[in-house]
Amino acid sequence: MKQLSLLSLILVLTIGLTACDPGEGEPDSATLGDSDEETYSVGIDTTFPPFVIEDGDSYKGIDVAIIKAIAEDQGFEVELKPTDFSGLMPALQTGSLDIAISGISITDKRKEIVNFSKPYYTAGLSLVTTKDQLGIKGLVDLKNKPLVVKTGTTGYEYAKEHKDMYNYKITQVTNSEEMYGTVINGEGVAFLGDAPVASYAIKEKDLPLKIVRKKLEEHDYAIAVSKDTGGELLEKINNGLKNLKETGKLDKIIRNYLEKL
Repeated sequence: MKQLSLLSLILVLTIGLTACDPGEGEPDSATLGDSDEETYSVGIDTTFPPFVIEDGDSYKGIDVAIIKAIAEDQGFEVELKPTDFSGLMPALQTGSLDIAISGISITDKRKEIVNFSKPYYTAGLSLVTTKDQLGIKGLVDLKNKPLVVKTGTTGYEYAKEHKDMYNYKITQVTNSEEMYGTVINGEGVAFLGDAPVASYAIKEKDLPLKIVRKKLEEHDYAIAVSKDTGGELLEKINNGLKNLKETGKLDKIIRNYLEKL
């Protein structure tokens, strides 16, 4: 009799505990919220400081801080993927990347293959040569001389567009470090690059270079996304950028790296 009563008590307790258990197949709200966060692959050119800076096994810089802040604001995750600048647009087209950010200028040609966010920074295209080069003041002084440009950039497009006007020779490289080195070692007499990037490199690395023409052309930087995922994702990015601008966080991120230039 006592054994029966004890068995009944255990049965009642078991039923009660089961009723309070949410069940293995129904995660609590915290777990559900975490699993719901979308993760997007983000292509970055790691030779583009101060917008992207390689720091050991991690990355920092203006563009890295911006995309991370947007992701936090809009509730999604990002996975940074180092990619040569010339490969960013093709990777978006093939779906290897969802997002690209590395000082990407808005151009009509690029708008045909990717979608762009609202602009977040205006840069200027500059002409840079070595400090001991006294005869180079502008493109007019480059006749029959090699002008170095990074493939796939606005500097490359500008160089092609004005080549017949100034009769220089175009030397293409794949990254910023190679561009600086080619001019420093004398294989090129000057290069075309974005002014804030050139200024930062010259100062931080104490390069024997100087900017001789700072704003040959102005262009806006924006975040590029694949046209296949461009709708909802582009809206998130633009909303995030808007919030960063309104709160002053965007300006703070940019000043943190550029105010001393």
